[in-house]
Amino acid sequence: MEMKIDVWDWDAWLDETDQHVTNIVGRLSRGQQPQQESRSPALINPETGHLSGGELCWVCYSTTPHRGRLLPKFRACYWCLQFDRRQAALLGLKMLLPLMNWHSQPVLPGGRYPADEATVRALTDIWAASQLLDEWRRENVQREYALLVDHPQQVHLADWYQHFGYGPRRSQDRWSHFLNLHFPQHLDHLGLDS
Repeated sequence: MEMKIDVWDWDAWLDETDQHVTNIVGRLSRGQQPQQESRSPALINPETGHLSGGELCWVCYSTTPHRGRLLPKFRACYWCLQFDRRQAALLGLKMLLPLMNWHSQPVLPGGRYPADEATVRALTDIWAASQLLDEWRRENVQREYALLVDHPQQVHLADWYQHFGYGPRRSQDRWSHFLNLHFPQHLDHLGLDS
């Protein structure tokens, strides 16, 4: 005669505690494995300027782009976005550099896109420079990587911060350097602080 096990029998469950714990730990480990892989060390590839799990800021190339729920996919970190926004606000815009995939610079609420022909040409030139900005990031990551003494194959993002820094000062400096290098003819006309 076959004995029926009551699944609600506490004593029977306790007799199998070791097996239950092993099963639970196994399920937790399997469930967290993809998350652990996505949280793998943020290693910077010196050739591409990308992280193992994403990319570096396209402007200051010192930290990760600003991400958040319900936000567009930005190409820049928080500090670069803030500095760019302050400069763009001088023209009634939300953004000056192509720091997201959009058809043109977004306009501040209640504002209008500038109508002056020379200003429109300057803004169009700057906004069309997304490829140039990406190349800027790659070249500068390679250049700064060469400054590291021991040249490991890949550098962890935390070590990168320590060597080169990040934050509002670096963002302002790199933002200004990019525009001074690639668009000096537009800076005076647009009245930007550089």
